[in-house]
Amino acid sequence: MLTVNRSWVTAIVAVTYLLLALSTITKLLFIPYIEAKFEVLEIAGYGRLFGLVELVAFVLYLHPRTIGLGFVLLCSYFGGAIATDLHAPQYLYQPVTVLTLVFISTYLRRPSIYSDKLDAIHKTCCTVIALRKEAK
Repeated sequence: MLTVNRSWVTAIVAVTYLLLALSTITKLLFIPYIEAKFEVLEIAGYGRLFGLVELVAFVLYLHPRTIGLGFVLLCSYFGGAIATDLHAPQYLYQPVTVLTLVFISTYLRRPSIYSDKLDAIHKTCCTVIALRKEAK
């Protein structure tokens, strides 16, 4: 398991929360930069709705008991943002940066979210390999 200095963990998590909060607030307030970006992407009519969806995911992500659900929702939301921003690559760095920090922060806050999945993948891969060996 990865060991990281506690102050680094706090800093990374704080930066992630700050970026998520700024992203949510700018969409809820629909500031001119976001309005222009959404006009380019042709989704300007849904700006505040995106902000509301992001707010719900962010609030769930903040609470330790619902971090898993918040993580899945944030990954889905920013995955969609990345797919949408492929049409306007000048904006692509924003969701990629935030999603990367969400992944890192989640691993630092709750590594079991990843280890359970990795164990399941390992068991599945080993089962497939074992079945292939038996078939030969």
